[in-house]
Amino acid sequence: MRRNWNKYRAIRCECDGIKFDSLKEINRYKELKLLERAKEIYKLELQPRFLILDGFEYEGKKEKAIYYVADFQYITKDGYEIVEDTKGFKTDVYKIKRKMFLFKYGERFIFRVVWQPFFRQFHVKHFLEFLNNYKIFPRTSLR
Repeated sequence: MRRNWNKYRAIRCECDGIKFDSLKEINRYKELKLLERAKEIYKLELQPRFLILDGFEYEGKKEKAIYYVADFQYITKDGYEIVEDTKGFKTDVYKIKRKMFLFKYGERFIFRVVWQPFFRQFHVKHFLEFLNNYKIFPRTSLR
């Protein structure tokens, strides 16, 4: 039986015509949309990109720039700029990019992480609700 999730057990799905990498991101997106409607936050942006390291040339080869792509960016009603990421667990790449982001942008933004433990399982009722409400993207390969 094939599962429709990646190696981190995140299910790729869609909400409001927007593709998300996990159900956790969709849930947080819905919460932020409610806060935006209640005028607690504004200028909600999805998948903002932040340049961490410019591209450069080394021994005649071009090295690409490094970007940190967060899940959400918004401004609170108090005027604070928030950059937010949803995670199931910390990967090595995430740890490095987070530190680089904080070094470069830590004075300008408040960085938040919304955690969902990797081992958290769906209750059957919630999983069936999920299947009814969201389009799940099938794998491209059947192998």
